[in-house]
Amino acid sequence: FAGNGLEDPVDYSFVLEDDDPDTVPLPLGETVSGSLANVTDQIHYGFSLAEDTLLYLDDMNYGYTAGLWFTLSGPDGIANYSTAPHSNSLFPVRAGDYRLTVATYGDLDYKFRVMDFNSLPLFAPGTPIHGTLFPTNETDLYRFHANAEERFYFDVVDLSENANGIYWRLIDPYGDEVFNRWVYEWIRDIDTTTLKYEGDYVLQIIGSAWNGIVDPMQYEINVQPVSFSKEPLLFGETISGAISVPGEQDHYSFTVTDSKIAYLDILQLEHSWLNWSLVGPRETTALPTTDG
Repeated sequence: FAGNGLEDPVDYSFVLEDDDPDTVPLPLGETVSGSLANVTDQIHYGFSLAEDTLLYLDDMNYGYTAGLWFTLSGPDGIANYSTAPHSNSLFPVRAGDYRLTVATYGDLDYKFRVMDFNSLPLFAPGTPIHGTLFPTNETDLYRFHANAEERFYFDVVDLSENANGIYWRLIDPYGDEVFNRWVYEWIRDIDTTTLKYEGDYVLQIIGSAWNGIVDPMQYEINVQPVSFSKEPLLFGETISGAISVPGEQDHYSFTVTDSKIAYLDILQLEHSWLNWSLVGPRETTALPTTDG
């Protein structure tokens, strides 16, 4: 300690911590709860990883838990985690031994869980997923495999009436965010998205940190694979088709050698919300969705 040259005395205090404190085993994926009574209290949890992975810290404390923070120590040093609501609490980590420290500025109860992306079971895209958020500020994780340039439509099939304050986020194999959106009754699906990389993706269904709803919130989602068909079109011939899954697109191609006036004769249309467009050498033109 060195002074700054001022004549007035300067008071200071510090705490010398044990570099190897006692740790409590942390079971990954399980909810852990506890309490801290004062500013000097810290609780240390220990766990080991056999391979490189992504960890997600699911902070299930209500609202902005000012004065509560988590510190992860491991082979690569220390990564501090902020308790601000909706923070991106992802940790890319290497294999090795880790210590998670929970500390506070005051008297606080806490609840959290640490989830390992590699231990999540794989689900088959196109299979509906039924889930429940309870407590309603927790996060559910789902992992699926995708090939490079594969397309998916992210469909919120159903929500319980009390399902408010939910958003969902998709993480790619490298830990980067693909999308992040709140789920509302009137706008909730994610339109057809092309995934860049081959590998395992993780879909997060996240309850708001401010969510004080007592009853469980239920949801049904579907990560629907989407294919784009491409067929030749001949002038004057009738074409029949069907859009079988959300996000599907059917493409018909034709070539003209000189200027023409073309008429699109819609003979049958079950749903007016289908979108039609014509793509040519100069521009994309929106076409009417009803006959005439």
